[in-house]
Amino acid sequence: MKTVLFICTGNSCRSPMAEHIMKNLIKEDEWFAQINVESAGTMAFEGAPISDFAAKALAHLGFGSVKHSARQLTKELCQAADLILAMHAHHLDELEAICAKARKNAFTLKGYAQGADCFAKDEKYNISDPYMQSLNIYINTALELKQAIENALERMAEEAENKTKDDNGE
Repeated sequence: MKTVLFICTGNSCRSPMAEHIMKNLIKEDEWFAQINVESAGTMAFEGAPISDFAAKALAHLGFGSVKHSARQLTKELCQAADLILAMHAHHLDELEAICAKARKNAFTLKGYAQGADCFAKDEKYNISDPYMQSLNIYINTALELKQAIENALERMAEEAENKTKDDNGE
């Protein structure tokens, strides 16, 4: 089973929204349903719930209620992940400090979704932190996450198909 790990700062806004969105988008697909989706924060307060506005933004987009407990990013989580998708370029730096080996499979979410190489740190690939902003900002962030995740899933499917062809000598 492939594990996708979303990371942000507090694991209370962006990364749990991304986790919940991806889980909902893949649950009906036989191949994608085999993916384990998790999230963590580089400075998380362990056990904290998802922020109220993040939960409301997900509900607004039709993704239902969320049960979430924030987790601190650890070396073990990084090593267990096949794909690590960060919300911002600075999270890649923090990830590298925690687990340098994770660099080989870490991207910003938007970078991965747009076909960037591993560890691309271009500012255009950042997803802004909605923390302490209005509900509309959270909804816009959730929409941005949804679009990026849909594109990321397309890339994942293409990569899996190419790997299958390579394994079969095609």
